[in-house]
Amino acid sequence: MHSFILRVLLIISVPGLLCGAQPDLLSRETPYYLTDGVIKDTAGKSPEDIITPIVSSLTPDDATAAVRIDYPFAGSVFPPDIVAPTFLWHDTHEEADIWLVHVSFDSSEQPIYVLTSAEQSEQQIDQRAVSSQNKDHTRSEYDKTARAWIPDRESWEAIKKHSVNHPATVRIYGLNSANMTHVLSSGQMKLRTSPDPVDAPIFYRDVPLMPPESADIIQPLAEDALEIITWRLRDISEETAPVVLENMPTCANCHSFSDDGTVLGMDLDGPQGDKGAYVLMETEPTMVIEDDDIITWNSYAGKSKDHMNFGLFSQVSPDGRYVISTLNESVFVVNYKDFAFGQAFYPTRGILVVYDRETGEMNALPGASSTKYVQTNAAWSPDGTYLIFSRAPAKDKFEREERPVFSGDERETQIQYDLYRIPFNGGKGGKAVPVKGASKNGMSNSFPKISPDGKWLVFVQSKNGQLMRPDSRLYIVPAKGGEAREMDCNLDTMNSWHSWSPNSRWMVFSSKGLRPFTQMFLTHIDDQGMDTPPILIPNSTADNRAVNIPEFLNGSGDSIKTISSPTQRAYQLFKDSMSLGRQARLDEALEKINESISINPYYSQAHHYKGKILMAKKRYQEAQTAFEKALEIKPNYQDFHYDMGLALEAQSLDEAAAYYRKILLEYPHFLQLRRCLIRVYLSQKNQTACMQECRKILELEPDDIPPRLFLGTFLFRQNQYQQGITEFEKVLKLDPENVHALIYVSWALATDKESSPSQKSDSVALAVRAADLSEYKNAEVLNVLAIAYASTDKFDKAITHAAQARKLTSGNSVDLKNSIDQQLACFHSGQVWTNRERLPGMIYSSFKTP
Repeated sequence: MHSFILRVLLIISVPGLLCGAQPDLLSRETPYYLTDGVIKDTAGKSPEDIITPIVSSLTPDDATAAVRIDYPFAGSVFPPDIVAPTFLWHDTHEEADIWLVHVSFDSSEQPIYVLTSAEQSEQQIDQRAVSSQNKDHTRSEYDKTARAWIPDRESWEAIKKHSVNHPATVRIYGLNSANMTHVLSSGQMKLRTSPDPVDAPIFYRDVPLMPPESADIIQPLAEDALEIITWRLRDISEETAPVVLENMPTCANCHSFSDDGTVLGMDLDGPQGDKGAYVLMETEPTMVIEDDDIITWNSYAGKSKDHMNFGLFSQVSPDGRYVISTLNESVFVVNYKDFAFGQAFYPTRGILVVYDRETGEMNALPGASSTKYVQTNAAWSPDGTYLIFSRAPAKDKFEREERPVFSGDERETQIQYDLYRIPFNGGKGGKAVPVKGASKNGMSNSFPKISPDGKWLVFVQSKNGQLMRPDSRLYIVPAKGGEAREMDCNLDTMNSWHSWSPNSRWMVFSSKGLRPFTQMFLTHIDDQGMDTPPILIPNSTADNRAVNIPEFLNGSGDSIKTISSPTQRAYQLFKDSMSLGRQARLDEALEKINESISINPYYSQAHHYKGKILMAKKRYQEAQTAFEKALEIKPNYQDFHYDMGLALEAQSLDEAAAYYRKILLEYPHFLQLRRCLIRVYLSQKNQTACMQECRKILELEPDDIPPRLFLGTFLFRQNQYQQGITEFEKVLKLDPENVHALIYVSWALATDKESSPSQKSDSVALAVRAADLSEYKNAEVLNVLAIAYASTDKFDKAITHAAQARKLTSGNSVDLKNSIDQQLACFHSGQVWTNRERLPGMIYSSFKTP
């Protein structure tokens, strides 16, 4: 198998072709001969003159090596309306440097002969989609040694026409250009053409694979990669697919059409910053997404107050009136560093809710709305009378404290779905019953899709979860249930996101079987439900991008030419403003962001960035107003509250403290705001309140070092030295090189009159370690080191380090200088220092004021 799509440009030199005559391959009476223009010393010979002697001397039985044809796969069945594939092979004979491709037919049609050097084309790389996370976009060593040939248009049309009733045989002979009448290697495969056309374009998403290093969010792409996602509409009879939607400011993904192709539904994040937004609009060549085309799943009356719906796996009904979606969802989601499988994502709770376009109502579907289960992935029957959906016992999204690190990791939340059938009954639902063959089989069953003729159900089976699973395989079963069969079209890795053609004869699906960047494939399905080897849909995207969510549109290739939204212009202005802001051109940045907001006043990030510009201009009251606007749209976003707090701090510490306390009552897990509150309390010298907030942070994050350092320091200030030492020792277990904790414990042991000799030795060791880490350049550290040495009666060293600390006190507080002077007097008189009136100063090693 191969992991790329290759092209070879055939320079055709058939007599007469160069002067404009076109050979009629579909009704010819003689063989067809082509060369690729690389044969030298031909003395003006025609392709026929060159190839005929080779053909007449063919003795493939004498071949010493094999040609392994990697693609197309043996037994492939092509649609009659698809462009030519790339034939890929490996020749095991080292001396083969030219190949004769011989296409013959079981009918009486004349064969096709092509002599080619079979050179590979260059990879098509989108440099915008290259990142540190996806460097593995080059061909493998196996791929680099492959040979390639693409039939010219006339040859391919002839091959398709004459392989409908009987297969075409493609034989490839390896030759050496120095002696082309001796066969070195050979191989062959057979292919057929179906009489059934696909006869419908495919709407799909073309995405970069650039995962961010983040977790617990539905974000398989870095934020700055969203703008290079495109949506294309592919007519497989054309060489490429035009872009119909691009430069979206927010993520859009799952989409579906009504059966007649007149209604498009698509998940959309926004424009109000609402991840539950959903587009519903009539399809036409030029489509513009307006506010009236957008609903939000968060308007569902059964939504709990503190939950924000996404609306998962929404599907438009066949007649275009309804949409079924999973709401009140809880989702297991983890992002991984492996760009090929950058995310695990599947719901663990959720109910099915129906939106009625005519009434505008959203109602749970009885029979698929129990909170005991997760109910998702609903698919409509062709007549809209029933649905098939995935169901499993509900559970929390994270079962284990330890998070998984790769797709398929056993630490992922384990969930196995069964497929259930439920009557729609005009939205009244009914009893859900398991689908025989797609349930209770020890596997996870998901993504049901029913053929438009109502005969077959294709679904995905994997060990756990759903969507982008490395082990996912496509299965087919009668729509009414029965014995399921694993489909022959499956490739080795990840097979999913399938869609039926309107005539029920073809299925498109996505797979990573040939390369880590997902590709689209077709398979033919006959009346008996038997499918054929996968056919790659070539030239669907760049070699370092992926295609996913392919969906057939019942229409023509120009049914949709462009989809746009005014929010795209607003987002471009937002980006321009940010660029100007980075250049400190604040007035221009403010002008751009105001223009952006005037076009789309519902984009929270724009209001937020306006506030940041105004903060930089020290217009704090106006910045506060901008942050308030952002929070009206997205009230649960911690970063917005953080900047609002900064705006208030610049005006009044008391107001800022009150604001932080208010928000933390509603969002107690906003630790960033707690650190801000600690900062305000420090400025207000409210030590007790600081300690309370530190303890609240540590209840949620026991390994958070800064609040534990604060807490230990505050305890020392209250003369609770042992409790303070306990906190600092916890810090040193997490960070053995934390200078602040080292000198505070050292100082406490050295100044304690009750310390044992071993504790005083420990004090010296801790102080020496702190001095080494600070390279003996910090006055506070050297001062503690001097005190520690004095506690062990090493007064010479104590005096040396105290004197050195005294020299480094330039710019330091007067109390440190006075303290060192007093200590030196003690050390010179042979006395230890046990005065605890002055604590060491703050040492900000791994310790920043929150």
